[in-house]
Amino acid sequence: MIRKWLSFRTLSIALALVLVVTAALKLHLLLTDPFADIKTGTSLPLLWLAVFAEAGVVWIVFSYVPDQFKWLSLVLLFGVMTAVSGYNVIISKSNCGCAGVIEIDPVYLFAFDAFALILAIILRPEFTRQMFTNRFLSSNEIARFAGFSVRAGGFALLHTGPSLALFHSTFLGHDVEAFPVRLGFLKTGETIQCELRLKNHSTDLRRIVGVGKSCTCVVPQELVGASIPTKGELIVEVTVQPKFAGEFHQRVLFYLDSPQQYVVAADLFGRSLEN
Repeated sequence: MIRKWLSFRTLSIALALVLVVTAALKLHLLLTDPFADIKTGTSLPLLWLAVFAEAGVVWIVFSYVPDQFKWLSLVLLFGVMTAVSGYNVIISKSNCGCAGVIEIDPVYLFAFDAFALILAIILRPEFTRQMFTNRFLSSNEIARFAGFSVRAGGFALLHTGPSLALFHSTFLGHDVEAFPVRLGFLKTGETIQCELRLKNHSTDLRRIVGVGKSCTCVVPQELVGASIPTKGELIVEVTVQPKFAGEFHQRVLFYLDSPQQYVVAADLFGRSLEN
């Protein structure tokens, strides 16, 4: 019945256009917001991998490859997306970041992903053994897609904490380092004090010209105009008051007057419980 008014070709193009929009929204968030991972509750490597995966599938849909290969790519991607959105529903996550800055209830995303997956399965193109061996395994497109996947994975790995720190210090000449703070278990509404350490590895003073934060629940002491001594450290007193129960991850940005390093980020981790 469905095949009478909807073909796989039409469905694949429609889903690809949806992926173009969601990938663009995530990419905009990643390039413009220093708190992208905190706002979405998803690590930077996973966000970048999602962008590359969506872009890769779009590329496959609009390239000259067999419909069977397009179908496999769409089913694999929407299968993963259905599992992720379903998990977000189970843990009562308010936003998975699938649409970047636009917050969408995971319940709606799960319904859409599952519906798209079911439609793709129903409208699957015809498979034959000869088609699989001759058109898939010997196809140059598979090698290209494999290369694309390797590059995507490598790019995502570059956005892990250690890789970013190494890249910034080695290639960009960053000389001010912030150390993450593990707060352990917190109680919502309860105020605690903690310290952030900023270490200056250079022989020049580094002055703080501005401070940004990811949430009003984190209040650092007034530091505008303060300096980080040469080859020394600056201890920053921070007041923390969690507002909601769940995983606690917030970030404080210290803007510097250094031409080599514009900003240094300090992260606070913990888990807040109902008081």
